[in-house]
Amino acid sequence: MVSQIKVNEIIKQSGSSITIGESGDTVSIPSGASFSAAGLGKIGQIVDSGTSPNQVEIGSSSFTALTDGSTPLAATITPSATSSNVLMMVSIQSRISNAKGYGVQFNRAGTQVFASQGSYEIFNNNAQDIYGRDDWIFYDTGISTTSATEYTVFVKTDGGGNVKFQNNNDVSKIFLWEILA
Repeated sequence: MVSQIKVNEIIKQSGSSITIGESGDTVSIPSGASFSAAGLGKIGQIVDSGTSPNQVEIGSSSFTALTDGSTPLAATITPSATSSNVLMMVSIQSRISNAKGYGVQFNRAGTQVFASQGSYEIFNNNAQDIYGRDDWIFYDTGISTTSATEYTVFVKTDGGGNVKFQNNNDVSKIFLWEILA
């Protein structure tokens, strides 16, 4: 038997939080209902980069576009409001030889919004090559436009050593989520 509690408001008795359910429980919001809370935005749209660049080997100690020469790792979003923010999720597939690594830079409309501070964030200190998918999440609060805006990925390699990206044409991707205010 399912029980129901019908109330207009729940107020905590003490402490600073209210717990609904226990670990492992799922809290469902029925179709047609909405969830609202201060500080939480709603998702306006999600776009992805579409076609990934093909396999490319890059060796550069300064940031260079992650591209195979014709297809850059890029995605474009058109925010619905100037108050929106963008959550950028980047997934890069790479093959890194011993004593090599790479760092990333994210650009919005040609302007840097994030960059690795050192010569690498991902580094292989093993005797064998490593194959992997490396993920970054960046929250852009400075977009302030309703125009189509392109986000691009740049990479630099530690000491300019070569790193393979999209090894065997595995996919690298960008996902852009518009977070409504």
